[in-house]
Amino acid sequence: LEIFRHLAARYLRPQADILAERDAFLERHIRNRPFVAVHMRGSDKAIEDPDLDATNALLAAALETADPSWPILLLTDDMHCLARMKERHGARLIATECQRTGTGEGLHYLPETDPVRAGREVLIDACLALKAQCFLGNGRSNVSAMIQVMKDWEPGNCTLIGRSMLLERNLHVHQIPVTAGS
Repeated sequence: LEIFRHLAARYLRPQADILAERDAFLERHIRNRPFVAVHMRGSDKAIEDPDLDATNALLAAALETADPSWPILLLTDDMHCLARMKERHGARLIATECQRTGTGEGLHYLPETDPVRAGREVLIDACLALKAQCFLGNGRSNVSAMIQVMKDWEPGNCTLIGRSMLLERNLHVHQIPVTAGS
């Protein structure tokens, strides 16, 4: 992970407009309060991770150990995850306004998804999570794995459920969807 941390620190430089959106969101919703960020996946992640429901349950349980006075920033691509977490945590839960899916199909595969906007939204969410005092995420997710290496977290303040996918081979990336008539 140290190599990934070095490469992220050296080469990942979010543009000023991304950081400005991050800062505006923090000012509007968090101000200077400590907060916990959690990244939960849904939709097509269940194809790659058959234990996704168990992982999300473990993330929710781990969240219960966070200071109850802290706001919770939820990063998710899934409307159902957002709804469940809002029901459980009420006004304590905050999330950015972004494109989400309510189906088992990945947001990036949906024809109505604006890919540039989706990329910006993921990066803004990641930059927000880096400002959190604690982060909880799914180790099988690229977003969570990158958040882990983009900040030198204090011991115990960054928890991934499952091994970081950065440390595993991912043959799924090389699968190309085949459409009828191809």
